[in-house]
Amino acid sequence: MAILRMKPFFLIDVLKNRKKILETLQKLECVQVEPITNLKKISPHQTISQIDSMIHDADKAVEIIEKYSTKKDSFLKSPNFKSAEKLNVDIAKSNELHKKVKSILSSMAEIEKIQSKINKLENESLLLYYYLSLDLPTDVQNTKYTNILIGNIPGFWSDESLLNKLGESVYFEIIDANKLQTSVFFIIPKNINDKVRKILLDIGFSQPPFSSTKKSPKEKSTANKEKIAQLNKEILEYENKIKSMQNEYQNIQDFSDCLRLRKEKYETLCKIGLTDNTFVLKGFVNPRFESKIIEKIENEIGAYIEISEPDENSPVDFSNNFFVAPVENITQTYSMPSYDDIDPNPIMSLFYYIFFGMMFSDAGYGLVLSIACGWLAFFKKFEKRKKDLFRMFFFCGLSTTFWGFMYGSFFGNAIDTVAKVFFNSDFSLAPLWINTVTEPLTLLIFSIVIGLIQIIIGLSIKFYTLVRRKKFMEAIATVLDWILILLGIGIFATGKTVNSDIISLVGLILSILGTSLVVLLGGYKNKGAMKIFGGIISLYDITSYISDALSYSRLMALGIATGVIANVVNILGSMAGNGILGFIVFVIISIVGHAMNFGINILGAYVHTNRLQYVEFFSKFYEGGGKKFIPFGMNTRYIKFLNKIK
Repeated sequence: MAILRMKPFFLIDVLKNRKKILETLQKLECVQVEPITNLKKISPHQTISQIDSMIHDADKAVEIIEKYSTKKDSFLKSPNFKSAEKLNVDIAKSNELHKKVKSILSSMAEIEKIQSKINKLENESLLLYYYLSLDLPTDVQNTKYTNILIGNIPGFWSDESLLNKLGESVYFEIIDANKLQTSVFFIIPKNINDKVRKILLDIGFSQPPFSSTKKSPKEKSTANKEKIAQLNKEILEYENKIKSMQNEYQNIQDFSDCLRLRKEKYETLCKIGLTDNTFVLKGFVNPRFESKIIEKIENEIGAYIEISEPDENSPVDFSNNFFVAPVENITQTYSMPSYDDIDPNPIMSLFYYIFFGMMFSDAGYGLVLSIACGWLAFFKKFEKRKKDLFRMFFFCGLSTTFWGFMYGSFFGNAIDTVAKVFFNSDFSLAPLWINTVTEPLTLLIFSIVIGLIQIIIGLSIKFYTLVRRKKFMEAIATVLDWILILLGIGIFATGKTVNSDIISLVGLILSILGTSLVVLLGGYKNKGAMKIFGGIISLYDITSYISDALSYSRLMALGIATGVIANVVNILGSMAGNGILGFIVFVIISIVGHAMNFGINILGAYVHTNRLQYVEFFSKFYEGGGKKFIPFGMNTRYIKFLNKIK
């Protein structure tokens, strides 16, 4: 269980072996290729751009097929596993597949174009709605002595109000009137046209936003409906054309991923250096594959390989067992370790599972979580990322089950409630340790104590790291003193709890010793009088450690919250009594209520467990800032290769 530090890797061979070596390295997935700057390079940027465009088209075609497919993939669907050799056979007809991709995209483009026309017609019909009672064409022409005007006025207008506003010289008919607008048909004498138009402009008159035609609004609306029906038929034809391509769904996914592999190979090709007759490749190799590289590249192909010992520039990865590996992603999200960091995962994983269980804190929920995730993690085929996630929650579920029984919570007090309401029995599930509702103070003290233990372990790791770097004074002045203080406080509190004067005395001595070291050495980097005052000022850091310790009170708060909400669900479910109806109500409310409580509190437990690791634990010792090892390999979107299942 440690950090895996990659070894610098150098390879040189004749140009004709370049393709074979790159393909071998890609399948082995054990070398991170670094760019060479002092030699000639190939620049296939135009080819990469073309491949990118083809990948985009293929992915878009996959999305389109999924949109019109009756079968929807889920997060829990096992990926498409196959061998690299099988992939190459599947997409031998890449030109034909590319044509099919273009056909799908073309059909979708036509659908979007037609849908745009439909939207335009529907909007026009919506605007025509307020003019349907007009039995004249919307482009009715002016006469020799009058002007024809059709439009709407904001708000509600009656015949009387319009007559008062315009006078009797103007003929008008109200086509439609509502609170928002009034649609009106006007015949205006030309000799007063300008005057009337000014009045209409003042009251907000505007002409209809649709185009004028020889048809009446009702005829136009009917014609639009007929056009929309015809256009929908055209859409259906294109949709059926896309649906007919569903049998190519898998092949197009393979095509897309093959292009991805090809693109990655070209991108790696840009990094290698060239001479007239040879090519040079450098990077970092995973030490676990060192012998494999020598066998496949040096012995079989004949290339010259040079592998050195890791240095401070080497990228890193983790190498842990099945219990620790699932939480590696938690650490990676925070930061990869630097070259001389220690691997925090073995210690962090134990606390992670414990804290999660204390916060989720219900044996019933834990069993559901561990059974579901255990089945997915150990009996289903998934890529490593998903398997690690399911395995992590499997262990979290086991921890939750343990703490649930310790607190006496199995779907809250469901056992007690069922026994009392439906069987008139006093049978109950007694907690193996404490009842969190009646003894919250005990749980609070325990939460802070276990938090102090994690903080002290984090400081101890920091002390070890500094000693390993031969920074002895810094280790004593900034770490050891606080370890003694916190350890002393913990032992002193324990002595008071168990009424042991000896234990209390040991704790007091350690605290005094640690405080003395802070005062004497806390300002060791300062000069003059600040060496002493700096140490005294450093005592103020105790507030930071107290704050960190109190942060662990969330272990108590979330642990109580899960149980209390579960109890409330059971109370609500039992309110209908013990008859058949009461049983049905209890089952329905229990399923809905516990499902909601499960979802809310598993999220809370996950978030706050991560926070405790990132803020309270890692901050004590973990520097991070390392570079993650990213090998040149078979990186695909849809296909997962058989040799990558773990």
